[in-house]
Amino acid sequence: MTAGASLCLPQTCDAYTVQSGDTCESICNEAGITFVQLTSWNPTINSYCSNPIAGQAVCVGQAGSTWTGTTIPGASATQNGVYATTTVAAPSNLAYGTTTNCGQYYVVQSGDDCSLVALNNTITVSLFEAINPSINAGCTNLVPGLAYCVRPVANWNSTNTTTTTTASYVTAPAPTPSGTTFDCYKWHVIISGDYCALLESEYGITFTQLQSWNSNLNSTCGNLILGDAYCVDGPSNVSSTSRIASATAISTALNL
Repeated sequence: MTAGASLCLPQTCDAYTVQSGDTCESICNEAGITFVQLTSWNPTINSYCSNPIAGQAVCVGQAGSTWTGTTIPGASATQNGVYATTTVAAPSNLAYGTTTNCGQYYVVQSGDDCSLVALNNTITVSLFEAINPSINAGCTNLVPGLAYCVRPVANWNSTNTTTTTTASYVTAPAPTPSGTTFDCYKWHVIISGDYCALLESEYGITFTQLQSWNSNLNSTCGNLILGDAYCVDGPSNVSSTSRIASATAISTALNL
């Protein structure tokens, strides 16, 4: 740089030092700003707000300018408290494993993602994923039409009130393809329009797990049988002796 040349410097801002345990929500509350403002002034913060580091300074107020904002498609300006004071009845289309210690549910629409749902409901992505354990690590498996908790009560995880599995196996509610384990906590009866990726998303499982419990499934999942029951939550290790030899046995047991 030569003497006398002009240098463009970024505009100063009001800084906040991240504390241990801070979340984007707590930083925004402390500074009296919105999540959109925080991320617009700090573009290195990811959409899950999982990377602020204790001791790091973040911009929480841009001095000398007026923030005009950017509209996020589908986002709501309404802000609510993170925790509910009372629970409401769980809907029939509740996502598998979602806590029922919940004061508000949201039915996912086509095009939704975790960041948008979390933003609209004033909840952190990490809490949203914790109270809806069927959501995978990348939050790529939200199922349109299913209801997810977006406002749990403060002690939502103090007791086991979720729809997760117990130690008891349950009987298949319909005929089952040969090779299917009968050591199963949860069954899904195939209806028109079902496919393996949908089952994986709905129950928060992988294809490897689905195939391990239902060994009759081929590698392309092109042989689902309409009206048959498939295990969607079973033990991590399935023994050969716990598999159904044929659909006849289960049909007889159910008097079908």
